[in-house]
Amino acid sequence: MNCPKCNQPLSRTDTPSAGDQNAGPVFFCENCGWGKDRLGKESAGQVAAAAAVDLSAGTWVKLLGLWVLSAAFVIAPYVLLVKAPLLFGGADPAVFNPVAASERMAAALNPHYWIVVAVYILICWTFNPPEVDRHNMGWFGGLVDNPFSFTDDINRTKFMILLLMIPGRIIVMTIMATCRLIQAMTA
Repeated sequence: MNCPKCNQPLSRTDTPSAGDQNAGPVFFCENCGWGKDRLGKESAGQVAAAAAVDLSAGTWVKLLGLWVLSAAFVIAPYVLLVKAPLLFGGADPAVFNPVAASERMAAALNPHYWIVVAVYILICWTFNPPEVDRHNMGWFGGLVDNPFSFTDDINRTKFMILLLMIPGRIIVMTIMATCRLIQAMTA
């Protein structure tokens, strides 16, 4: 392809701009400079799009909702583990003392629970969730195991790992959104 002004061969850049509707390559002429203004506008648009963060009330409400959900994912299991023996308070008190069981569970979980939660969040932060082929999970949509294929067992295991990672990924997303919002406010 040649330049429409000077008939020299055009140079091509393959970096599409973020949010550009036609994300094709950008052609420009190194000889006369034809098309370089478009290249400059697209790179400036990328910087502006990266720096533009919505600071409206809706963003703050969404972030608050994410923090509430993240806190529920962290605190609710702890409360359920500590207070679960009290749910069985109707059992025979001679066999099962719910108050003593709750105290033992609280003493056992106090430091260890928070370490396990921190490691879980670190694992969810580090590793990407597995890709699951939902069409290969057995017969009848995964309700029945396909005895002739082992790949459905692998996909079912990947799906279970994905389900276990969802709360951690929500917590990681909350932390990342908060950091991104703080960076936008300080910049």
